[in-house]
Amino acid sequence: MKLARKKMEMETSLSEIHGKVQIDADLRARELRRACKELKREHEEEEKRAREEEGAVSSEMVNRHKDSMYNIEQLIVKETEKTEMEWNRIDNERRKIYAQEEKILLRSVKDRDTQSSLDIGRIETNTWEEI
Repeated sequence: MKLARKKMEMETSLSEIHGKVQIDADLRARELRRACKELKREHEEEEKRAREEEGAVSSEMVNRHKDSMYNIEQLIVKETEKTEMEWNRIDNERRKIYAQEEKILLRSVKDRDTQSSLDIGRIETNTWEEI
């Protein structure tokens, strides 16, 4: 009974933590996507000015813009991976702690069972000796 309750508490706790981690990750990803859109808009404006002033966009500018967009996209991927790794770390730690607690509780039950058997044997022996 106690074991089932502890497992349910652990699962509930992990679910709550996962929800919070997921919300934080989603907010961060949205923030980065907004920054990416803003950066893209800025790049487009800069390229438009370059076309108007110079007649064309330099390959250096295009490459710089591609690199900056790639970098922000990579940041989104890294942030997502980092969040997943952090969640897995938390999940593994909590499950490991639960497994240790479960092992201790089961050992305690087994020890009490063994002690009870010994006590019963001793009582039976004493009873037979008295008869």
